[in-house]
Amino acid sequence: MDSSAKDKPRSRDDDTTEKMADLATEIQQSVDASIGEMEDLAIGIKETEDVESQTSDDSEFVMWESPLKQSTYMFIWALASLGSFAVFFRYF
Repeated sequence: MDSSAKDKPRSRDDDTTEKMADLATEIQQSVDASIGEMEDLAIGIKETEDVESQTSDDSEFVMWESPLKQSTYMFIWALASLGSFAVFFRYF
């Protein structure tokens, strides 16, 4: 083993460690501030949604029964798809 490595002062390592600790502290403070801002935004969004839900008129959204079953719509969609493929292969 080289005894000269043990005799060197550790000031550079101490400075690096101190800088890393300062950076870690700054990062943690930034994260804490960001979390606080996100919580404030979430509260604001929730309050806005609550106000909108209270003022919205549900009568403007009307649901009605469809005269056709889902399978009928799927059959029409399949025929239209086959037709579009036929046109594509015929003319392109």
